[in-house]
Amino acid sequence: MLFFVEAATTGSGLLLARHAERQGHDVVLVTADPDKYAHAPGNEVLPILRDCGRLRIEVDLDRYRSPGWLREVGAGPHGVVCATDRHLPYSAGLAAELGAPFLSEGAVAVLRDKREARAWYERLGLPAVRWGSLDSREAAEMFAAEVGGPVVLKNVRGTGSMQVRLARSPSEAGEVWTALMAGGRYLSGGLMAEEYLDGPLVSLETLVSRGRAVHLGVTDRHLGEHPYFPELAYTFPAPCAASHRADMEACVDRIVSGLDMEQGALHTEFALTPDGVHLVEVNARLAGALVTRMLDDCLDGGFYGRVVDSATGAEPRAAVLNGAYSSGVIVYADRPGRLQQAPDWEAVARLPWVRETVPAAAPGDEVGTAQDYRGSLGQVRTLAPSPSLSLAAAYSAASRVTSHVDDLAVVR
Repeated sequence: MLFFVEAATTGSGLLLARHAERQGHDVVLVTADPDKYAHAPGNEVLPILRDCGRLRIEVDLDRYRSPGWLREVGAGPHGVVCATDRHLPYSAGLAAELGAPFLSEGAVAVLRDKREARAWYERLGLPAVRWGSLDSREAAEMFAAEVGGPVVLKNVRGTGSMQVRLARSPSEAGEVWTALMAGGRYLSGGLMAEEYLDGPLVSLETLVSRGRAVHLGVTDRHLGEHPYFPELAYTFPAPCAASHRADMEACVDRIVSGLDMEQGALHTEFALTPDGVHLVEVNARLAGALVTRMLDDCLDGGFYGRVVDSATGAEPRAAVLNGAYSSGVIVYADRPGRLQQAPDWEAVARLPWVRETVPAAAPGDEVGTAQDYRGSLGQVRTLAPSPSLSLAAAYSAASRVTSHVDDLAVVR
């Protein structure tokens, strides 16, 4: 059986599950709330799974407890796929009980706390940045003073640029620490700080099967205005200097070896500076936003089948690009408030080079300006024969998305 633990509401996880089910695999979706996928692409797989008793609802997926229905599961082989950082601990526990290849629970514990991860990167000798754990406002101010330049404060359990802020001075670092501590922190995570690297952010997309890493390509990432770090746009495959690509792949190969990783996906972020490649973050899951769908369009033979192969322990296939390029743009409202009228996504979908549009907000939902992934109106994705054309077409299409928002303030 192939177990999917939750899925991204952009549809990437459900599209994978649908692909696997159509290929004849016995797919199981473990979710706390299947209703949240009511409008997600690929959700037509849900009634199929429900009808055959393979839609499993577990109220708490933040930590693993052996579910009663697991006694009904026969002997393997089994596979586990996880699309979100939050549900990695549950996925690791489930895989361990099933005897399925996955990250160990210990490895997940390290990666799910960015402080533990940073310490582990240092022990591996990976090209990283200066960092510090912050248990007080004074610690934040002291760290910024020691760095002598901008620093980034973040939630150690955060995801999607959530609760990540730039501070340009020691006093500003103290103010940001106070503001982040005063708000509700995602998963009650603590705070840490890192030296800010002024350089483009990219990610290396990797699948691991039978302990072997297959690097699929590089995704570039366009971020919004500071002090926040919202993702605005991205393109796969992104042109990359051979030396940078080699350094990133060597870094991820060491991570796979250090984690003793048998199978799974890695979405590893790097900053490219004049000094070289610097490791920013390792995400042991499928890439977010619409990246998995971009991979499926741009890899010869697709991406979804490769994930199924990885999870089921098949021999890994080499990554061959097919000559297409895909870009995504995340569209935000021009001011925070409540969405009154949905944009005309169908009209946008008819524009040149647009592959798909994925709405994220419905009338009545709270939306906002670019701060993190929350509150966006939706996304536009293009497919074109060059990276520049793909990105230009995506931005052009995104500019046609209009929003009607009232003046209700959004509290973050």
